[in-house]
Amino acid sequence: MLCVEKATLVPFGEEELKALIKSKSWKSMLPSALGDEQLLQLSDQLRDLLSGRAWDAGRGKGSAALPMTLLLLSKAGATDHDLVTDMDMLREVMMLLSIAADHEIVNRMIQNRDRFTGSDLMETMKGIVHQKHSSAEALSLG
Repeated sequence: MLCVEKATLVPFGEEELKALIKSKSWKSMLPSALGDEQLLQLSDQLRDLLSGRAWDAGRGKGSAALPMTLLLLSKAGATDHDLVTDMDMLREVMMLLSIAADHEIVNRMIQNRDRFTGSDLMETMKGIVHQKHSSAEALSLG
């Protein structure tokens, strides 16, 4: 049976995310570019956020999942206003990121070369942002 002891994984919080972006680029935080341990941590963090579980102080300093989601949303065209007011869009993108992370984990485990790439993920996020902006414009015109 497949099993990883969470306590043995290296931390992946805001500081680690910042260092990753600084040393490479923002694209290094896409699920397909993350290291195995970072990817597992991201998946776990997103599950906690989406299920409403509070961050346990015993798990270390913060989570990379929310700042990562916000940064990816901004790269996909979301405005500062969107990031503060559109919780539905934030949740939708978190779910997409969670699915992409889990998909990447499974692909690595079964050594499947068919990957949902970072560019695929960003195009999907751009579509979500565009759809939300289009819907908001239609409501304001109507």
